[in-house]
Amino acid sequence: MEKSPLLIAIRLRGPSGNSEETEYTLRLLSLNRANWAAILPNRPSILGMLHKVSAYVCWGEASVEALKRLLGRAEPWGGKELEEGIKTLGVRDAAELAEKLHRGEISLSEFKQVFKPRIRLHPPKGGLKRSIKKPYRDGGATGYIGREIERLVSVMS
Repeated sequence: MEKSPLLIAIRLRGPSGNSEETEYTLRLLSLNRANWAAILPNRPSILGMLHKVSAYVCWGEASVEALKRLLGRAEPWGGKELEEGIKTLGVRDAAELAEKLHRGEISLSEFKQVFKPRIRLHPPKGGLKRSIKKPYRDGGATGYIGREIERLVSVMS
């Protein structure tokens, strides 16, 4: 399986007790509040920032299905409707936009000129099945979760 060019990051924990440095890094990732998601490029600099705030977020490779769900909740700039924003990028619907983003035919910078860089999600339906106080590898929910991000996006959208 080839590596995805995009990552999805979701902030799971709120601001209580965070250092200024941690909050600054989360702002750089456009994850200002709990239950916000961001679509990010899969680059070493972004991965470094995600590792730095791994106690507060979870992330994984973006699949086309997860992108479709997220893009259904994306907000265009200027209070426009979702369909208007999608048409601005020259695609028919959110499914086609997700496929073109995943393949790299539409860059993230083009996407962020039309849509806000963060996507607001609901808290997970049924709650998280794991603790937000532990990393994923130790039975928790934070940190790198790989393809499990798709399931989390589906219960939060």
